[in-house]
Amino acid sequence: MMDWRWLAWTAYFRTRSESVIPLYRQMNRNQWREQKELLTVCSQRLDKLLHHAAHEVPYYRNLPREPQLADFPSLTKTDIQTRGVELHAKRITGRTWATTSSGSTGEPTRVLLDPQAHSWRTATGWRGDCFGGLKPTDRFVSFWWSSPALDWRAKLQSRLRSWLFNRHIFDSLATDANIARYLHQALISLQPAVLYGFTSNLIAYVRFARELRLKPSHALHKVMPTGEHTTPQHAAELEDYFGCPIRQRYGCAEVGDIAHQCEKGTWHIHAEHVRLEVLGEDGHIHDRGCGRLLVTCLSNFTMPLIRYDLGDIVDLTPAPCDCGRSLPTFTSIEGRAVEFVYCPNGRWISSLMFAGYFHKHEPVRHFRVIQDAPDHIHILIVPHSSFSKGRKRKLLEFFSPLLGEQMRISIEQVSGIAPLPGKKNRLVLNHLDPPVVPRFT
Repeated sequence: MMDWRWLAWTAYFRTRSESVIPLYRQMNRNQWREQKELLTVCSQRLDKLLHHAAHEVPYYRNLPREPQLADFPSLTKTDIQTRGVELHAKRITGRTWATTSSGSTGEPTRVLLDPQAHSWRTATGWRGDCFGGLKPTDRFVSFWWSSPALDWRAKLQSRLRSWLFNRHIFDSLATDANIARYLHQALISLQPAVLYGFTSNLIAYVRFARELRLKPSHALHKVMPTGEHTTPQHAAELEDYFGCPIRQRYGCAEVGDIAHQCEKGTWHIHAEHVRLEVLGEDGHIHDRGCGRLLVTCLSNFTMPLIRYDLGDIVDLTPAPCDCGRSLPTFTSIEGRAVEFVYCPNGRWISSLMFAGYFHKHEPVRHFRVIQDAPDHIHILIVPHSSFSKGRKRKLLEFFSPLLGEQMRISIEQVSGIAPLPGKKNRLVLNHLDPPVVPRFT
């Protein structure tokens, strides 16, 4: 029987001049090709991107006219934030839009996309999400975040997109008993095939759900933690509660999906979409081994990101896998860490909640939230020049109800915030041990 959603999606993407459907089909075929053939295609895509960047992108104007990847320097988040316009191709035609990182490790970065780049990102995500025999039209539920500032038109449009694409997003950056019950009811009602979300949000939900004696949905085929580092202990805790495989995905807003774990648990790289390297401790760039991940996006010609330093530590040593896919593999990744503020009223607030608020609503360059007592947080702010005295009052008006009346909040303006050991720019620094989830009746 023909899937009506698939027909609707085909018509929808045609109206937007996006080639998601044919790209997805091609990528599905690619993963079963001989690896030598696949890597030849990927090498051709890389050469085309490098030639385009050297001729059309002002940022790379001093490179050789026929460059190799080794001719390109690494690209940092600061480079994009300060010189992003120079990374735009000189000749941009048609529709474009921007995507912005979450800012979970500092100030967000803004990247320009065109319909073709967006098509590649969507098709890549579909392929990885469907590892294990699923279909793109299967129901997915996300424990993510959603903007509370949407007007009624935007909210209606969001609901229509959720219905059409069978993707349902629930805000879970704050978790307490009532929120856990709400999320559980959504899972039982929607019966999704896949649940994904930030690792810390899923862990918080599971710990509350256990104490509330909420039984998991048995329709789940897999749970996909993403957005931050998932330890083996995290994976075991999630699998024990949900009773289904835990398969991770890895990516970022600037590039899209980079790798997924297959049904065997092995990390597979979406090689047609990205080229991965590591910056080793010796200061040299390597194709394999352990180091800071450098990613080259092969799909975005409007704003090429070449050797983009994500700041995550990975081991690109190939890992054996008998799933049959020819996509390259790697061993492990140590991704971003997200922490919580633990409130006296029992609510857990993710650092991503603070990141989303500050980067969207407040004129600040950097911030850090420090919890030094069960009933006190200290917020450090490096403000932009437009940050006025009245903004502190606005901050208190937003965070006080969220954190509860028992939480004391102090705000301090500073000229800079030093990175922590290891150069980690953690946004929430919690000096408390995670509390035991209170027992509920």
